[in-house]
Amino acid sequence: MKILQLNPTIPMSCPKGKGQALFLIDYGSEHNLMWVIAIDDTCEIWTYQNPEVRVQKNVTMGRVNKISCKHSTTIWNQSYRACEDCGIRIS
Repeated sequence: MKILQLNPTIPMSCPKGKGQALFLIDYGSEHNLMWVIAIDDTCEIWTYQNPEVRVQKNVTMGRVNKISCKHSTTIWNQSYRACEDCGIRIS
């Protein structure tokens, strides 16, 4: 197991909302990475597996709010509220 303190922290989005990733835990090759995130709104600290989190929007780095849907290869821009095929919402 390896634990990495992130300095600076990384702005992340997770099921509880937006927050700052403080630590990254690596249990090895057969496991997902675990992100320790301080939630901005509630000041709670939660741990999430890698598939559950995303980095936040950063225009400077070329990351804008986009989503891809399993029904289409189209990437929907933030101006769209949901996928026309399945209704997946854009957060």
